Amino acid sequence: MKEAGKYVLILKFSEVYFQAANEKIFDVAIGRKTILRNLDIFATVGKAHSYDEYVEFELKNDKIYHNKAEASDAYDSQKKAIRVKFLKGPKDNPKINAIVILSGTIQGNF
Repeated sequence: MKEAGKYVLILKFSEVYFQAANEKIFDVAIGRKTILRNLDIFATVGKAHSYDEYVEFELKNDKIYHNKAEASDAYDSQKKAIRVKFLKGPKDNPKINAIVILSGTIQGNF
């Protein structure tokens, strides 16, 4: 991300290991701001089904804003990169299948 503007972060998940809900639970953060809490992919969509989370944010003055609030430590201006963190929850380790960033808004892209 080199330019200020609005973006959509798409996080793509699928549970292919566990057989039941409450076996993998974790959080997702942009910098220090948690954007998803207690994500349980199996409880949301079951086994071997895809699940996407769409997160709108804005890059302005080398800072990331989500829901109009600054997400501190979320942007590395030297690398021109957003910091997305997957935080271990009470059950097992976090997982992600793919990450996509599109410029614009959900309404403008989909």
